[in-house]
Amino acid sequence: MSFFPSSYFLTKDMLVIEEVIRESCFDKYNVFRLNHVVLNLPGMSSYDQSRPLVFKVKVDGSIAVDLYFYSITVARR
Repeated sequence: MSFFPSSYFLTKDMLVIEEVIRESCFDKYNVFRLNHVVLNLPGMSSYDQSRPLVFKVKVDGSIAVDLYFYSITVARR
């Protein structure tokens, strides 16, 4: 076993960080809070090209923020 950090610890810590950033989904001022999910698929009568295919909507009708983490694993020799 080497002294390089394990990808398990990286993944575990990223999940903790995500939970801290998202905070409470019950706080009405939280930008990550959503009311419902909307499908905007081609062929639907309400299809709008300027919107994403699937998006989350807040109570006031605006699009809710989402958070993605990308992890790059580098192979070591």
